[in-house]
Amino acid sequence: MNILKMTEQVAAELDAKLSAERKRHSIQCAVMAADLALKFRGVHPDRAYLAGLGHDILRDLSEKETLLTAQGLGAGKLIKRFAGWGHELIHAPLGAIYLRARYCVPADVFNAIEFHSTGSPRPGRLLLILMISDFCEPGREYPEAARLRSRISGPGFTKEALSFMAREVLKYKLEYLLNRNKPVCPASVGAYNYLCRITGITQ
Repeated sequence: MNILKMTEQVAAELDAKLSAERKRHSIQCAVMAADLALKFRGVHPDRAYLAGLGHDILRDLSEKETLLTAQGLGAGKLIKRFAGWGHELIHAPLGAIYLRARYCVPADVFNAIEFHSTGSPRPGRLLLILMISDFCEPGREYPEAARLRSRISGPGFTKEALSFMAREVLKYKLEYLLNRNKPVCPASVGAYNYLCRITGITQ
């Protein structure tokens, strides 16, 4: 199945699987991801759009539905792996597994969706684009998102800036959790440390 056909079928699923608000977010995320992909070589806009469209496809499942879906996909280990970290994180890898099983999505799309919530210690460019788009698509109204959007639309936004922006996304997420005395997933800490190293921050 080609990318355009996958995208068409994933789009048709959103009506049944997501609330109107979540669907709107997914579409806006997809549009922003495709726009960012157009700025850089190495990421096809169609793949970026598909990743944005499908990244939250299982986000609205209840905890019971999440468990049953994971068992049905043979991904029961995910439940143990993310025990204690909340439904906010498990929807990402489970959604990636679902889309791979149903549509055989390409590896870079799978990887981007799998790690869009936590980040990855070795992120590909599509993952960076999805992390940024998910955090600051136009429907995100919090000040941090607006600040990042203004930087993206400004001059000098290069491919190197993707890592800086993704680092800022993770920083905001970590600050949000720490300021509310919530636990932080180790994967996010590892991803943030990696982005600090490659963007020149070592202390």
